[in-house]
Amino acid sequence: MPHEERLLRTACYILIAYLSGMRDSEVKELRDGCHFTERSADGVVVRHKVRSQLVKGGRGTVESWVVIGPVAEAINILQQLPHREALFCRPVTRDRYSTVSANRMNENLNKFRAHCTHIGFPVPDVDGEPWNLTTRQFRRTVAWHIAHRPYGTVAGMIQYKHLSVAMFEGYAGTSASGFRAEVAAEEAMARLADAVERYEDFKAGIRSSAPGGTRTDNEFARVQEELQDFPGRVVDERRLHAMLKTSAHTLHVGTLNDCYYQPETALCRTAGGPEQPMLNNCRPDRCGNSTITTRHRNGWEAARGDTERALAFVGLSDLQRTALREHLNEVSKVIEGIDRVND
Repeated sequence: MPHEERLLRTACYILIAYLSGMRDSEVKELRDGCHFTERSADGVVVRHKVRSQLVKGGRGTVESWVVIGPVAEAINILQQLPHREALFCRPVTRDRYSTVSANRMNENLNKFRAHCTHIGFPVPDVDGEPWNLTTRQFRRTVAWHIAHRPYGTVAGMIQYKHLSVAMFEGYAGTSASGFRAEVAAEEAMARLADAVERYEDFKAGIRSSAPGGTRTDNEFARVQEELQDFPGRVVDERRLHAMLKTSAHTLHVGTLNDCYYQPETALCRTAGGPEQPMLNNCRPDRCGNSTITTRHRNGWEAARGDTERALAFVGLSDLQRTALREHLNEVSKVIEGIDRVND
């Protein structure tokens, strides 16, 4: 039983550390009565919250985090187990499994990983070796997922679904915990990685069919010429990243287009702020900040399919059919433009 209890405490730790975005030290400061609920400002939604102490950058300061149901459930389970006031320090007995303390959590995490493998839920090895879990990885991992979520393969594989509203509110809401800065740093790295991908696409001959494509193609051509980045030549990766950093700073990735945002040429500028585009108000086929390449083709194909299915509905008015046909024509022109410039 003490061994099973130790595994259960570790499982609760994993849920709380990953799904709250709290630091390891802040998780271990959770105490009896730390969980409470509170209605949103409009009184409609009930939020789960936890109260703990900041350790880094605000030592001893009490803060609250918005969390989701599984975190509240894990805290409830911990409160039913034998413990001192702090939920992750139980009363010490002579049994060697009795204490789950701060300096043993990394050991507990890896024993839990081994237990998962033993019962048929293996954690994948890395280069033939078991992955070494540490307490620092959970907060950094969820920051990485948030930053990379708007685009790419991770976005298709990680689906927070309805949980995302509460989770992201919690992550953005506690600036004192430093999590917002970590997400911002990951977002900057993600934008730079996206800019490098666009540059590699350019080198491979992929061009944009949108109005902003000429500007970005010229910028990539300038970088390529200055670096002499041509077949058979190895360029300094750090210098390449430094030259693309400006482009990355203004890059906002979307499903139907990429936006290299400049307020003076943005068609969405009346709805967006001076430093942030309003992608939902974008006219990607007309805006001077927009680039559309083959990587966006699937999104436009999906839009064409949706429009064709809408036209098949019985009972549409003549005005609705006219509007849908005009939209279908615009979408088809974009797809033809993608194919034409990359033929």
